[in-house]
Amino acid sequence: MDFRTFCKCNCYAHTERAERLTKISYHAAAGPGHSNRRKLKTLVRTMKLTTILLLAACVHISAASFSQTVTYSAERVELSKVFDAVKKQTGYVFFYNKNILRNCGPLDVHVVNQPLEKFLRDILAGKQLEYVIEDKAIIISRSKEESSPPQALPPGNDLKGRITDDKGHPLPGVSVKVKGTSRGTTTNADGVYNLTNLPENTVLEVSYLGFESREMNVQGKTTLDLQLIPVSKDIEGVTVVGYTSKNVKYLSSAVTTVTGEKLRDVTSNNLAGLLQGKAAGVTVSTPSGDPTAGSAILVRGQSTLGASSAPLYVVDGNIGGTFNPNDVESVTILKDAAATGLYGSRAANGVIIITTKQGKAGRSKISFSSTTGFNKANFGKFRLMDSRQLYDYQQTFTSRPDTVLNTNTNWLDLAFRTAMTQSYTLSASGGSERTQFFTSGNYYSEEGTLLTNKLTAYSFRTNVTHKITDKLKVSVLVNGIFTKNDNQQSSTLYDAYTDLPWDNPFNRDGSPRPGNSDGWLGRDQHNFLHSLQYNLSYDKKFEGTGDLNIDYAIFKHFTISSYNRAYFNSYKGVEYYDRRSQEGTADNGYLSNENSYTSRLLSSNRLRYDNSFGDHNLSVLAVQEGEKYYYDVNTATGRGLPQGMTAMSTATEVKNNPTGGWNQYSFTKWLAQPIIILPTSISWLPLMYMISRRSSVIIIPAAAFTS
Repeated sequence: MDFRTFCKCNCYAHTERAERLTKISYHAAAGPGHSNRRKLKTLVRTMKLTTILLLAACVHISAASFSQTVTYSAERVELSKVFDAVKKQTGYVFFYNKNILRNCGPLDVHVVNQPLEKFLRDILAGKQLEYVIEDKAIIISRSKEESSPPQALPPGNDLKGRITDDKGHPLPGVSVKVKGTSRGTTTNADGVYNLTNLPENTVLEVSYLGFESREMNVQGKTTLDLQLIPVSKDIEGVTVVGYTSKNVKYLSSAVTTVTGEKLRDVTSNNLAGLLQGKAAGVTVSTPSGDPTAGSAILVRGQSTLGASSAPLYVVDGNIGGTFNPNDVESVTILKDAAATGLYGSRAANGVIIITTKQGKAGRSKISFSSTTGFNKANFGKFRLMDSRQLYDYQQTFTSRPDTVLNTNTNWLDLAFRTAMTQSYTLSASGGSERTQFFTSGNYYSEEGTLLTNKLTAYSFRTNVTHKITDKLKVSVLVNGIFTKNDNQQSSTLYDAYTDLPWDNPFNRDGSPRPGNSDGWLGRDQHNFLHSLQYNLSYDKKFEGTGDLNIDYAIFKHFTISSYNRAYFNSYKGVEYYDRRSQEGTADNGYLSNENSYTSRLLSSNRLRYDNSFGDHNLSVLAVQEGEKYYYDVNTATGRGLPQGMTAMSTATEVKNNPTGGWNQYSFTKWLAQPIIILPTSISWLPLMYMISRRSSVIIIPAAAFTS
């Protein structure tokens, strides 16, 4: 008989018995009215008895469902799964950091009606974990390496309190621990905690994920309310997007920001190499291991077949410019069509916005960093035949004298080397509340794994910001970079794969042997080691930028700015084949010179209005830009040069007619962009692009006109 049937039968039996007693005792003495009243009283008593029995049964069931014993059986089960099972059986809630369970492997558990505390001691044994039970909470934490036996605290005061956030909302699950002991508790759903028997000098450690930890001295108090402050009220941060800076939560376009710390986990003098794998939707491709070749960046794939797919670069608020990767504070990548509203068609392939480091008020800081590394070419499973293997192979279709086996040259080993990469940076920063400065210098050298291939760069930067008045701020930014590329030449890579192992690259005296000498078996009759000692191929470039930025606060919400930049680039490329090398034999010495000059003047003038009306924010931006660009180039080639002479004046004749040219253009742009930020309650408005957690943003597309 189940519980429900028992209650039903009991109720029926009592009712029948009460009716019989009523009939026997009062039938003769009372009329019909008395009989009905007696029956009603009996029925009420019966209902009360039934209710008491039901409550007793429920209490019994509840006590049985949350017992103090554990019955559990499982093999190779994770500790977190065991905690979940204990919670279901006992009603105790577990609090722990998942990281402390990482080194705890699976365990086998087989217990029947084991006391809870003994069960916890058994499963935590040998895992450097300990537990604390407070009310209906079990707190799991790391045990101290040198634990002393617990000592009873002297009698003290009881303490209670409430813990809230910075807005007064209660925080459930906050850890409140007595410093230096294993005692502690957690707050309930109302943020309330209770601790008993605390000495007067007790120090509480209060911690909660996402909030700053606090330590408080009890000092005999009986009530202690605390307010925790979030670690960061704005964890999204502020990022630079075009001409302004915006909070990430207010952005509706595809934007990725990479900090300088993330960029500098590899050594490279090229921003593309540093960005590789750090931004979604950004593809970086390197054509070869040549350090002078550079890398290409594609933002969201190839957008054109014929034209350039390179993104637009913006450095310190202005289009173009130069920088050293070691001086980069952050990189922001605008990846969608919204960028064209700011920069026009030039931003069709995306925009990469670079912000360089600035000085901060405080003590001056000097930093020095150096990096050294080594590189080797990796051929995978590719191998060239040695002399014996090539001889055996050719014997299947032709004959060779076995004397060729006396020479076994590995041309790949001769063409490639263990290359060194070096980078040294010295910087200084600091300033006062009025003036801040940052200056740095860098030397970078990267050898290619192929002989004579090398990149050398020197750079310097100075950023100075001075606040002339409370309304007027002036910034001067100067950057210069000198680069020299030693290019691969003399068919080194080609010959390393095609020269035969039977040819000896050196004469008896150890000097490189010409490929056209007697007895050379290779088809091309070329020894790159002989040519490399005479030939040259290099280019040199110096780039410089100078910025003058002025910001003036006209009124409380109006700011006018003028960002001005001058850029110039001087380039020289030289290719020289000595008459003693195979490449220079036909012309009795060959020389090619290319010189070019580039300049760009840019002025960007901006008017900005920012204001807040309660929960509403209004921002209006107006920009006028003017740019003037100039470029010229000339190339000359000569032949008949004496040995070792790399001056064009020593050539006896012109190989090709000199070429040259120049081009020039001017560019003017006007831009207007209002931005309205409204609370989410006004979500019916049209043109809404994004709804964030606390606000929605309406961005009215910018109108830009160019000529």
